[in-house]
Amino acid sequence: MENSIYLYSKDKVVVERLHICTWDFKDGTKTKVELGFEIDNTQPSDSDKLRLSVHLPFEVESSQIKSLHETLCNEKYSRYIFNDVIASSDMIGGDAKRGKLLHFKERGCLAIIPANFTVNSADASQIDFIIDTKNIDANVYIRVLIATDLTTIAETRSGITKKSFIFDLKVNERRNIPDDLIMKVNADEFVDIKNVFVFHVTPDDYDLDFYDSNRFKSLRMLEKDIFAGYTGIKELQEDDFVIIFLKQSRNTSYSFYTTFSYEIIGNNQILLAIGTNIICSFLFALPSFRSNLSTEKAWYAQIPCEWWISLAILMLVGFSILRRK
Repeated sequence: MENSIYLYSKDKVVVERLHICTWDFKDGTKTKVELGFEIDNTQPSDSDKLRLSVHLPFEVESSQIKSLHETLCNEKYSRYIFNDVIASSDMIGGDAKRGKLLHFKERGCLAIIPANFTVNSADASQIDFIIDTKNIDANVYIRVLIATDLTTIAETRSGITKKSFIFDLKVNERRNIPDDLIMKVNADEFVDIKNVFVFHVTPDDYDLDFYDSNRFKSLRMLEKDIFAGYTGIKELQEDDFVIIFLKQSRNTSYSFYTTFSYEIIGNNQILLAIGTNIICSFLFALPSFRSNLSTEKAWYAQIPCEWWISLAILMLVGFSILRRK
C-alpha cells in the first residue's frame, strides 16, 4: 500500500522530532502504529494553542486512537523511550491532567502533554490535534497509539517459500500527495520537520532483507515487558520481537525503505507434502491393484497391509493439519 504521511497546519508549527513506530504481529493480528511529535515551543506565537493535522495512508476512528501521555509521564518508561536519564520532573501548572515537565540530563526539558485530537468528519484518514502550550517554557511532546484495521501497513508479496514485507514509508513527499489533499492544503502549510525517527517492530523470526545504510541506526531485541507496559499492547507477551531504528534529518521530505521476510515452509506445509505423496502413491498403485483383484475374496480383504498403514498415516496427517488451523 502507499505509505505516505503528511503533516500540515495553518499555524507556524515546527516539529523538532517526529517519531513513527509500526508494530507487526503474527497470525493475522491487526497492526498498530505510534506517532509522536516534539513541537518546537521556542517560536513566538499569538496563541496558546497550536493546530496540527496528520494525513494517514489509512482510515481510523477516534476509538482506535489512544494518547500515551500517562505512561510517558512515568519516568520508568520515558527513560527507555527518550534514551536519557531524567534528573527531575514537575507537574505542568501544578495539574497532573495537563502533563509533566521532564528534566533530562542531556536533552534538557520536555513537556509531556495529553494528545487532544479529533478524526476529521469529512476525511477519516485525517487526525486533527490541538496542542496546548499555555505556561509551558519547553518543547511539548504528544504521542498516540493507533489500532488499525490492517494486518500490516507494508506491501506484502508471497512466494513459494517465503513472504516479504516492504515498508516504503514517506513523510511530506510532495509528488505522492493525494488529489483530495492538494485541493485543501496549500504548499506553505506543510509543517517544517527537523528530524524523523522510524521504528519497525517485527517478530524475531522475520529476516531483515534490506535497509538504507545512510538511515540505519540500530537493530536489537525489543524489551517487550517494558514496551508492553508502556503501550498496553498485550500481544507483546506472546512472542519475541526485534526493533529496527532509522533516522533522517534536515529535509523537506523524508523516505524510508525497509524490507523483511519470513519462511512460510512450516509444519503445515511439511504435513501437506507428506499427505500429497501418500495420495499420489495410492493413485499410481491403483491400476495394478485393480488388475490383480480376485473374485474369490471381497475387495477390501485383498488390500495390502501397507495400504492400511498408509491410510492411517494419511488420516493422522489430515487431522494434524485441521487442528493447526
